[in-house]
Amino acid sequence: MSTHALKIAGLHKRFGDTLALDGIDLALPRGQVLALLGPSGCGKTTLLRCIAGLADADDGEIHLDGQCVAAPGRHLSPDDRRLGMVFQDYALWPHMSVYHNVAFPLEMQGVKANARRPQVEWALSLVGLADYAERAPGELSGGQQQRVALARAIVAKPRLLLMDEPLSNLDKGLRESLALEIRGLIEELSLTAVFVTHDQHEAFALADRVAVLQQGRLQQVDSPEALFHTPATPAIADFVDAGTLLDGRLDAHGLAIADTRLPMTAACGYRGEVRLLLPRRALRLCAPDDGLLRARITGRLFQGEHLSLQLGLADGRSLKLHAPHAPERGCQVGVNIDVGALRAWDTDARLLDLMPYADVAAIATG
Repeated sequence: MSTHALKIAGLHKRFGDTLALDGIDLALPRGQVLALLGPSGCGKTTLLRCIAGLADADDGEIHLDGQCVAAPGRHLSPDDRRLGMVFQDYALWPHMSVYHNVAFPLEMQGVKANARRPQVEWALSLVGLADYAERAPGELSGGQQQRVALARAIVAKPRLLLMDEPLSNLDKGLRESLALEIRGLIEELSLTAVFVTHDQHEAFALADRVAVLQQGRLQQVDSPEALFHTPATPAIADFVDAGTLLDGRLDAHGLAIADTRLPMTAACGYRGEVRLLLPRRALRLCAPDDGLLRARITGRLFQGEHLSLQLGLADGRSLKLHAPHAPERGCQVGVNIDVGALRAWDTDARLLDLMPYADVAAIATG
C-alpha cells in the first residue's frame, strides 16, 4: 500500500476563463497535517473541494491511500472516499440533537443503531462533549458547535480529515485553545489531515507542512519554520509577514539599502535591483551613531514579552522589529543588521545567495 495518504498529480481546474488550479502536484504522508495557505481566490478551497469529491477536476489525478479517486473519466463520490469533513460554518442540522448529528455519517454507511452508539459516545468523549448528547446545536457556543462538527468528522474513523477554515468563526482566545485541542486529537488518533486557511498563525499552529498557493499554483511546500524563516519568494515573505521588504541595489561597491551600503555581493555575480527581506530577528536597536541604519521610532506597541516597533527611515520607508525595550515614539535610534539573516531576490524573483566580499575573495583564490 502507498505510504502517502494523499497524492495529487497534474491537477487542473477551470471556471470559465479562470484557471483556478494550475498543475498541482502534492504528496502527503500518513499521519501528517497539511495546511493549504493563501489569500482569497488563490485556489485553496477549490483544491480542498476536488480532494473531497465536491468538485470535478478538469485534468490530473487524486489518490487516497493508493486508490485513484479522481482522474479523467473517473470520479468517486464524496461518500465513497471515506473522508471526514469539518466546514467553516459547522454545517450542523439544527433539528437534530448533538448525538444524531454525530451519528449521521454512520447511519448513512448503514451501521445499525446499537453499533452506532458506542462510536458516537467515543467521538463525543474525545471532544469533551459526552454530557451534551441530547442538546440541540443552537444551545451550544461556537466552540462547542465546532467540537460537534469535529466529532462528526472523526466518528467513522476516516482515512483523511478535511477542514475548511475550521477556526475562522471563533474569537482569538478560543481559536488558540481549540487549535491545541485539534492538534492533540489528530496526534492521539494518528489522523492525516488537510485544512484550508488564510491565516498563517493558524497554519503554523496546526500543520506539519504548509502549502502556499497563489493564483492557482503551489509556490512553496515546507515546514512552518522553514516557510517563515526561508520564504521562497518576496510575495510569500509578505504574506506570512516574515519581516520588512525593501528595495536595494547590488553594484560593484556592495549592497545599497536606504542610506547605507553593506559589503555584500551575490555569489552568482548578479548586479542590479534587488528585493530584500530583513527579518525582525536580523535587526537590533542601538545608539543612533552606532548602527548601520539611522531611524526614528514611528510606532510602538507593547505586546507583553516584547515591544512591536515601526521605524521610519530617512527616505520614508519603514522597518518592523521586536525589542525587549525601546525609547519612546519619536526618538532617533540606530539599527544594526545581522547580514547573515538577509534574503534577496533579483527582479525576476529568483533567490540570490548573498555573501560578504571576504567569502567571495576566498572562493576566488581557493
